[in-house]
Amino acid sequence: MENKIINKLQIENFTGETPTAIEQDFYATMYLDNMVALAKKDANQVIEEEYKEKGLKYEYKVNTNVLIGKLKDTLITMISTNNPWKRSRMLKYIEKEIERNVIPIRPDRRFERKNHKCTQMVNRINEKRAL
Repeated sequence: MENKIINKLQIENFTGETPTAIEQDFYATMYLDNMVALAKKDANQVIEEEYKEKGLKYEYKVNTNVLIGKLKDTLITMISTNNPWKRSRMLKYIEKEIERNVIPIRPDRRFERKNHKCTQMVNRINEKRAL
């Protein structure tokens, strides 16, 4: 969980310097994290049922990076839309996209990664990868 919040959602990367901007970024990121967790749980259940019948070699799960990207693109529009029909269409679109982008769970897959010290990307303001 800590890895997802720090690396994928980039909780330490703020879009402003004022305390209000930092607080808004924090709460928006936590809200997005909760939405990601709920959507991932639902999508993983659907994927498990769908792929169980196929008898595939690996189990599959939702690609979290795709889920974060799709949610962050449509979340503000979904929240601000007053039309419930539009909101449900957006939610169904997101569900369809994340169920389409699955990754296999490969057991015993552990490779050491090279540690590259990149000083250019440390604490850059207004530049988030997923958000």
